[in-house]
Amino acid sequence: NDFLARETLSKIDSVVEITSQIKDGPVIKVVDVETSPEIAYSFRRFKAFISPEQVIKRGYLLSYSSADLHTGEVEGRNLTNYDLFDIDHTDDYAMCLDLWQLLDDADIVVAHNGVKFDRAYINQRFAYHGMKPPSTYVVVDTLKAAKKQFALPSNALKEMCLYFETENFKLDNEGFPLWKACCEGDRDAFGRMQTYNDGDVLSLRDLYLKLLAWIPQHPNVSAFYKDEVCRCPRCGSTDVGIVE
Repeated sequence: NDFLARETLSKIDSVVEITSQIKDGPVIKVVDVETSPEIAYSFRRFKAFISPEQVIKRGYLLSYSSADLHTGEVEGRNLTNYDLFDIDHTDDYAMCLDLWQLLDDADIVVAHNGVKFDRAYINQRFAYHGMKPPSTYVVVDTLKAAKKQFALPSNALKEMCLYFETENFKLDNEGFPLWKACCEGDRDAFGRMQTYNDGDVLSLRDLYLKLLAWIPQHPNVSAFYKDEVCRCPRCGSTDVGIVE
């Protein structure tokens, strides 16, 4: 849409006004979410079938974190950042509003397993709260890219960061007790969860930059710029030339 708008500027009288509405480069966000487990009654611990009647509490968002691709600046929010926490520490409505705005502003969202999990889970929480879909954005999934291009011993984010020796590595956490404490409304636990979540997007940002040239069907970022300069379709750099 930005490309079409740029191409039709010569046919529109209010050129200055229209130009100001076109973004100078894509808005690329690296996103990761942390979610709660479902709580249910169970008669067994191995291969248990959980019917809808056994569910006590369905899952919801605990936190989200986003890193700007170019600056590395991290924006993170969790349920303790909202007044609703003191009323119901499981209510993620207000946080979903902030996350919706972040995604609505984005052109490209980078996530690990983002197609099958992050985007799908976020969408179901938006729909649960009666929210409309954000404006269209493209998900670049580093997990899908790795499976398609490489034969790594593990496609987990932590293992991939270790393999490619990224500057930031995925942080460790205390395991399920951290999620349990968050579900019980422990504010300190949410602080530790946010630190873990922020670490994920920083390590994912580094991994994405390492894999950028290897991601098939990556969106053409040069179409998001106002100018007519020849740019790299992957990163938008003007440092390009003819390969002989």
